[in-house]
Amino acid sequence: MVLIPSIMVAARVCFGSIVALGEDGEYSGRRRRLDSPIAADFNVLPMRTSTLIPIGRFSSRSGLSIKALRLYAEAGLLVPARVDAANGYRYYSATQLPRAERIRQLRALGIGYAQLPPLLELGADALAREIRRHVGDHAQAERKLGWIAQAYLAQLQKEQYPMFNPITVRHSPALVVASVTRHVDIAGLDTAIRDGLSVLQGYGCPGQDVPFGVYHGPVNSEQRGPIEICVPARPGSLPTGDVVLRELPACRLVTIDVRDEQARFPAILSAYEAVCDWIDEKRQTRAGPPREYWLNTSSEQPVMQVCWPITVESQEAP
Repeated sequence: MVLIPSIMVAARVCFGSIVALGEDGEYSGRRRRLDSPIAADFNVLPMRTSTLIPIGRFSSRSGLSIKALRLYAEAGLLVPARVDAANGYRYYSATQLPRAERIRQLRALGIGYAQLPPLLELGADALAREIRRHVGDHAQAERKLGWIAQAYLAQLQKEQYPMFNPITVRHSPALVVASVTRHVDIAGLDTAIRDGLSVLQGYGCPGQDVPFGVYHGPVNSEQRGPIEICVPARPGSLPTGDVVLRELPACRLVTIDVRDEQARFPAILSAYEAVCDWIDEKRQTRAGPPREYWLNTSSEQPVMQVCWPITVESQEAP
């Protein structure tokens, strides 16, 4: 049940498109030459221009500036699929977008040009190992690096563990919970959850005692949440020690069920990404931090629900 739910949000922020160009390559409404003639020794493929993407539009879609695309072409890392012999305009294929995305992410991590070629050919697992090694070497010098790496690792895990489970929306009435809050990093998360549930024994409401966690902040190697471990409170419960009682407001929960390998880290990150994508696509309003309901906490066959609250009045967009 180890997870880092907030890194999906970070991925959207850290790696959003940074160049805004028009459909025909215009910038700021002013027509301009898109590129200088390409060097003669580039491999130019005989492909139809109508099926390709002009460099300006490819820049917008990939998040790489036109200047950067020229540099990567000269280095042989991202060579245009076609160059117009008459004017030197460069065109790219949509199939090159994943490679461009990988280049952009790796450069954001501070990886140098000379290190890029072998990393561009690695599978998701091997690349993730190299990123963790790189972060381990540099995180002390630049703490932000660890957070950026977590965001990109989440994207790699989404590629490796696609989530096809259906997403449902269920109503959650206002609920009084007994909870304990823990500030913990990723290494201690499982232990913190087990210890928190042990503290909450006896507070659960019979028939409604499915425990869950509320992630109030990111949990990773550098950030410590916090995570709030909750059980629906038994009537008449009185708080003791660090146990608190509070009421969660009514909401709707965007929910996806995960079990077995899907419920383990890092595969579970795909569930959070799927829920985030659904909320964005349906233009819903979030109503608080994400939750994880632990239907079965067995380490051998875990079953859980990844949920994100949205406002009760939210209506699904057509």
